Amino acid sequence: MRFDASDLEFLRRLVLEAVQKLAQEIGAFDILIAQDRIGLTQVEAAKLIGVQPYVLAKCRRRGEIYARKVGKQFVFGRDELFKYLKRPER
Repeated sequence: MRFDASDLEFLRRLVLEAVQKLAQEIGAFDILIAQDRIGLTQVEAAKLIGVQPYVLAKCRRRGEIYARKVGKQFVFGRDELFKYLKRPER
C-alpha cells in the first residue's frame, strides 16, 4: 500500500483529533495547550505533576516551591516544577 501527500495529511489530522479527544477525556487538554508557555496556573501545574491544586498551594505556602503572583492567580514556572520534583524528600 502506498500513500500520497493527501493521505498523509488526512492521517495527520486524524491522529491530532484522536489525541485531542483522548486528552479531553482524561482532563489533560489544557496541559497540551499550555506546552508552549513557560508559566502554568496552579491548576495546570498541579495536573502536570500529578497532584491536586490544594497540595501545590500548601507546598507554595510552606516555601517548598516558588510561584509568582500574576494578577489574581499564582503562576508556576516549568523549571521550578522540575526542580521541586527532583528535590529529595525532607
